[in-house]
Amino acid sequence: MNTRLTKRIVSTMVTGCLLLSLGTAALAQNAPQDQPPRDCALAGPGQPPDPAGREQQLAKALAQLVKEETISQEQADKLLDFFQQKAEQQRQEMEKKRQDKQDLISELQQTAGLSADQAQAVAAALRPPHRSAKPACGPGQEMPPR
Repeated sequence: MNTRLTKRIVSTMVTGCLLLSLGTAALAQNAPQDQPPRDCALAGPGQPPDPAGREQQLAKALAQLVKEETISQEQADKLLDFFQQKAEQQRQEMEKKRQDKQDLISELQQTAGLSADQAQAVAAALRPPHRSAKPACGPGQEMPPR
């Protein structure tokens, strides 16, 4: 009696594992394959976004929303203009920050009587450290899926 019970339990477990394996394989085979792989061209954590890629992605997303009739083409155009204006504002702010840095260096030179090289060295030494961002993958390699 004990042997029969053991045989039933073992055969049930083997059958269950086999069915689970086959089911997983069938689901993996039927998975959608139209998703593009994530690659290093897309910005990962700690990497600045590619402006051209970002604008292209935005246009593609808006076109999809227009196609699905979620928004109108007029609204999509307004949104695209809005994001382009925001990008231009950010560029101007970055340029202002660069100019402010140059102003600081010239002020250091005048106030402390430093040479240009000395002022650059002082500004670099006082700059807060940046977090180093290692690339998520090397050339020709794909990023791992999320």
